[in-house]
Amino acid sequence: MKIKKLYKHDNKKQIWRILPTAENKVVLEERDPVSKEVFFCCFDIESGKKVFNQWQLDEKNWCGIESIYKDIIYFHLYGKPDMPDHKSIIAFDIKTQEILWSNDSLRFSSVYDDKVYCFKQGFESSIYYSLDYLSGDIIEDLGTDISTVKQIKEKSDEEFWKQNYLFPSYFKRTDDTIEDLSSYFGYLGGAKMIKKNEIDNWGYVRGMYHSGGFFRFNRDGFIYLIEGLTQQVILKPASNSMEIRNDTLFAGFRYPGIIKYLDESNVWRDYTDSIPTTRLDASSPYVEPTEISCFGDRMFVSTDIFGVLEWKKGTGWTDIAEGLRTYDWSDGKVFYPIVFLENIGNNLIAASGAPGYAAWGGYGVYRYNVK
Repeated sequence: MKIKKLYKHDNKKQIWRILPTAENKVVLEERDPVSKEVFFCCFDIESGKKVFNQWQLDEKNWCGIESIYKDIIYFHLYGKPDMPDHKSIIAFDIKTQEILWSNDSLRFSSVYDDKVYCFKQGFESSIYYSLDYLSGDIIEDLGTDISTVKQIKEKSDEEFWKQNYLFPSYFKRTDDTIEDLSSYFGYLGGAKMIKKNEIDNWGYVRGMYHSGGFFRFNRDGFIYLIEGLTQQVILKPASNSMEIRNDTLFAGFRYPGIIKYLDESNVWRDYTDSIPTTRLDASSPYVEPTEISCFGDRMFVSTDIFGVLEWKKGTGWTDIAEGLRTYDWSDGKVFYPIVFLENIGNNLIAASGAPGYAAWGGYGVYRYNVK
């Protein structure tokens, strides 16, 4: 069967996201690789007729889409270019191409049953609210109880998949080479990182933004692994850093920039001290471990702005970032984020991306000989 092309879209930009709506439209998030500006366009999914094209927010770089509900797009901004935390809610009407409301003090969680669920971030805990999806007015103060908000988000995600979309399905082979395990535990759609234990038939899942932390899974289901973690750690965007060494799971946490391990009782314990937050005459309220790589008993950790370090019991953190690329930041010079770190043949291989979590492609690959 020959597939027939219905229409073509080409704004000479990188298509970053494709988001179908429940009202038979498609919204595109596009980025200009030169100016790094973000553009949005919308068209009818059947005819290809443009509803709007190359629309921009006042913030033209550090912004994105949280969700689309009943032809209302909910945008977010970023705290800083080098901080992937979402902030602010901006409600935009697709039909009128007008901003209905915005709120800079709240952060988006989900939208369900004509209500936007959001929260105000505190140091130890967050306060949750429900807002009218059209006006942004507060409907209810939900306090600090995250359980209600999580249940609403689960319902919202379930409703999304029930909408009239036909998504690609897993390719089925007759020789059982490929197996879809989602029917056993139903959470991988929200997974940020999965680590498989090589010996046993189980693995670990690290959830995405505000998803509730870590899970251990097998074919019988999921086990929550959050004992020993604070609410701030659980709710903040998750790092990629996970490593299994001698059947022990190690993971990095941006608050307070530390490596923890999971003990035999499934309780998180501190493995390292906090990563120093003053390096190269630059300071940060936190450091995010982006990758963990082990050579025997030696542990190497890459970070978002402070390069690569080695942790040694009794010695602490040792800087091994010399030679990595730096750039000017508000408080001085910092390193480009290291988004990949792996040991290959007694060599550490590190790959750096551009500031802002490699949003604009790779910037270099480095080798460090482990003596």
